[in-house]
Amino acid sequence: MFDLELPSGLKIKFRAPRGEDRQEGIKKFDREKGIIPEDYMMANCLLLVNGQEVHVNEFDAEPPIEIMMRWELKDILYYTKVFESMFMLDDKAQEGAIKLAKNLMGGSSTTTSTTKK
Repeated sequence: MFDLELPSGLKIKFRAPRGEDRQEGIKKFDREKGIIPEDYMMANCLLLVNGQEVHVNEFDAEPPIEIMMRWELKDILYYTKVFESMFMLDDKAQEGAIKLAKNLMGGSSTTTSTTKK
């Protein structure tokens, strides 16, 4: 778990995302509301906001995305940047993954044969 104080002074506790958080974000994506899957994923990782527990997927609980969308924009952007910096691939990692994938594809799709005379 990670503690973070946002620019407004709001204190949050959040956890690292899991694959299921990503899937949930993709399922809830709503173009009309302008909320992208990553926003849902970040909201679902919230555990506490100013000491108040955030409940995910509980019938009577306020959805975490609605809690987050009430924050000041500066707080949302700050949390977004921290979250992305911690858990998303940066340019260097993306380039490395692409290079590795090309090497793996090249190594597995080409075969060389030699014939003896």
